[in-house]
Amino acid sequence: MLQFLEKKDRWGNALAVWAVVGMVFLIPICLWSLVSMKMENEVHDWIPKDNPDYKVVSWYRSHFPLDEVVLFTWEGSSLDDPRAERLVGKIRGTVDANGKLRGGSKFIERVCSPHDLIARMQKNKISRSDAIERLDGVLIGPGPVRVRLNEFGKARREKVVDLLRRSAREALAIDLEIAPAESVAAEGLMATAPVATDPPATSDGSADASTETSGGESPAGESVTPLPHHDLIVTWRGMHWDAAKMAALKALVGQLRLPASRPDEPGHAVVEDCFHVAGTPIALAIYLSEAGNADRNEAFRWLTAAAEKSGIAPNTIHMGGSAVIGSALNREVMKSVWDKAAPASQIHRRSIILLSGLVGGILALWLLKSFKLAGMVLGVSYYTTLVSTALVPMTGGTMNMVLVVLPTLILVTTLSAAIHIANYWQHAAAADLKTAVAEAVKTAFVPCLWAGLTSAIGQASLLTSSLAPIRDFGLYSAIGTLISLAVILYGLPALLQIWPARAPRAEELNNAFWNGLATWIVRHHRMVTVISLLVSTVCIGGLAWFKTETKVIRYFADSTQTVKDYGFIEDHMAGIIPVDVIVRFDRESQQELKFLQRRDLIRQIQTEMEKLSDISGSLSLVDFLSDLADPGDQAHTRERARYSASSRVIEDRVKSGDQPGAKSLLVIADDATEFNAEGDELWRITAQVAIMSRRNYQELRSELDEICSSVLRKTAGTAEKVVPAGALRSYHPGASHFVTGEIPLFLATQHELLSSFVTSFLGAFASIAIVVMLVLRNPIAGFLAMVPNVLPIAAVFGVISWCGVQVDIGSTVTASIALGITIDGTLHLITWFRLGIQEGKSRAEAVSLAMGHCGPAMWQTTLVVSIGLLMLYPSDLILISRFGWLMTALLAAASISDLILTPALLAGPLGYIIELAARGPAVAVVSEKPEVTANEQRERLDEPTVPAKPHLVRKVVRIRRAD
Repeated sequence: MLQFLEKKDRWGNALAVWAVVGMVFLIPICLWSLVSMKMENEVHDWIPKDNPDYKVVSWYRSHFPLDEVVLFTWEGSSLDDPRAERLVGKIRGTVDANGKLRGGSKFIERVCSPHDLIARMQKNKISRSDAIERLDGVLIGPGPVRVRLNEFGKARREKVVDLLRRSAREALAIDLEIAPAESVAAEGLMATAPVATDPPATSDGSADASTETSGGESPAGESVTPLPHHDLIVTWRGMHWDAAKMAALKALVGQLRLPASRPDEPGHAVVEDCFHVAGTPIALAIYLSEAGNADRNEAFRWLTAAAEKSGIAPNTIHMGGSAVIGSALNREVMKSVWDKAAPASQIHRRSIILLSGLVGGILALWLLKSFKLAGMVLGVSYYTTLVSTALVPMTGGTMNMVLVVLPTLILVTTLSAAIHIANYWQHAAAADLKTAVAEAVKTAFVPCLWAGLTSAIGQASLLTSSLAPIRDFGLYSAIGTLISLAVILYGLPALLQIWPARAPRAEELNNAFWNGLATWIVRHHRMVTVISLLVSTVCIGGLAWFKTETKVIRYFADSTQTVKDYGFIEDHMAGIIPVDVIVRFDRESQQELKFLQRRDLIRQIQTEMEKLSDISGSLSLVDFLSDLADPGDQAHTRERARYSASSRVIEDRVKSGDQPGAKSLLVIADDATEFNAEGDELWRITAQVAIMSRRNYQELRSELDEICSSVLRKTAGTAEKVVPAGALRSYHPGASHFVTGEIPLFLATQHELLSSFVTSFLGAFASIAIVVMLVLRNPIAGFLAMVPNVLPIAAVFGVISWCGVQVDIGSTVTASIALGITIDGTLHLITWFRLGIQEGKSRAEAVSLAMGHCGPAMWQTTLVVSIGLLMLYPSDLILISRFGWLMTALLAAASISDLILTPALLAGPLGYIIELAARGPAVAVVSEKPEVTANEQRERLDEPTVPAKPHLVRKVVRIRRAD
């Protein structure tokens, strides 16, 4: 390194000049690369392809193709809302003279409305009221609670409303929203225009693409059933997810009484009836086309504009679905990087990432007290960030919700290392400005090299994760750290060589505080060690409540439109996340059970599923088949024959394709796989589950398994069994079932997330520990050096687990990164401690020397990095916000541990091992009691010291011969 700084080319130019020129040359290339940056946040692509749950989902999708679906609803919508049919018409286009649809949207492949499904059910002789009931919680909302007052109550409406709100709050702990009844006469009960039949809508977008769009009979021709008269409409958050509370409220409303004028008289009843009628709001299931999936933002803009032309106010629109949340993730990530809509004067809104870097830069300028030195430190930090980030598109990678914090991380970590180099230079420059760069690099090269390598190892440990975003982050952050190391060790010294900053005065490097702190820690090192271990142990106990979070909606702040949309849809209509149950009947069970008997088993499973909390509704082929009951074995032969004939007719109709939409809900397996045999019959039940609730999806999955198992035990058979696929599959004679869809993927992601967190941290710990052991040439010393870095990280995660904070995909990378960063300070302290020992100082003096040289740099870097990362906290994307404050907490805790526990260990067992290795077995243990006063020691250590010129303090060293 020194040879590099001292060498010159044939024209007499220092090689440092060429190093700077090379750095400048890369800038336009990196800027060009950043222009091609792409965003990718497809959550279903996180899971590795060999994951067992992913395999089942892939098998399921091979039989029931998955389309991107958007649940589109608006406030005030209902079954008789003419705006729904106007919007459907704009999406589908108009029929020309040749009977083909013209116009419409290129972004939308097809749309399905509740009217389509009701019309199809009515064709199978299902009454309209039954059809609406079957779609309740799927595409039709159950409607609010409606209250009809008696004459006495109508005359005192305001008092009734106040009493109802107060009673509900006191008795049921709910805050009611009460509004007067709408003036619409037949709300929720009438469709007004002819509709076309599309495949039945499901929350995951599966539909029969082969079904032709044909005109269907409109229910508009039916007589309109008037909505019963009512006076008040009552709603509250989550009202449809708690049946017991709903029943309790209805009972409370029915018993509501206003107090009488006299105390001895009974109260006056005010309510005549309390009921709710399904039909409001409604949703359209909109299936995006290939063009729509390629440009979702434009698709949603077109859809919003079409809705506005249909009379729907844009501020009343609510959308949900995987396509919606994926687009929202991309949008929020880009807003964190650069939000064009925000005023340029409000930097915290324009770019939270830029704000983080600016704050770190300002702090560095303040701490270094030199514009030129701070400018160089900031310059190399921003340069490293530019090059590291540009590598992502340059290597064909895409930006995601985890990688978005990469620029901030590289910036603050480079700032941290650069400040260390700057502090080394300041100490050397105070002695001799001409040799300052060479002396600083000479002293800093080894600790900075090892510190950079350990940071890169900690980040590279994330490559063991099975989740793609974490692996990408580990790869690019490790490469970025190595780039940072090269720039810090070559680029910054080159700049200092060409444009040296002002040398600080000796009094500016006064380290009296750090020397005093070191003296106190040395005197009480046993007490400090014990207290640190006890506090850490208590905090680590919180890990018993450690949990991970994979619900993508939890990555958004409550104030975002995405959360508001999801809240409205789930509070008023249906759950958004799909869970699918696939029931398989083998050939023998198909021969044993008639088609309608198998239908009855599916209906039984579906009915029991809908009783579970957080499932708003479900849909299966059963909902589109007539209710022909099984006469039973005791029935007359003619009835059983009629039932058998009807069953064969319905089965032939379904399997021949004459039943519209049946292909999306029942298929016959053409080929044998590990999950089915050829000719197996696969029935699909799709249910919609709340994603906004705190429901434990593992419990829900277990309950679904139990329901299916209890029903399918009724089947029998021995032929063509398929080997069960472990815990993913419950096999019964003649039948088996699978719980699949997005919820199993969520559970698999949670498991992979926890596994990634543990394996990456353990991998980082083991790798870094080996490096530290090699540096110290002693395994025990290496282990002891890791303790001050591991304990605070475990303690912080214990505390947040105690507080109920769940770890998301962005938080899992923080532990390994923090470990790699915080070990830097430990290595710098040990380096200076060992220099002090080699100079002949006692352990106490060596600790003071190390703290005097490293303490300022360590707290400065911690302040810059922590405050810089804390600036991410206001982000609307919780994943980014949590990464910022969690990294701040980890680094702050680790820094405190490094500045307190590490010196205590250096004064105790760790220092003893290092001292023994440095002086050899012939050296006696140095007395820990200083033979000079504290003031004399502090004055001596405050003097500028050049590490390359050792000063032996013979007063405190006693040498004896080896025996």
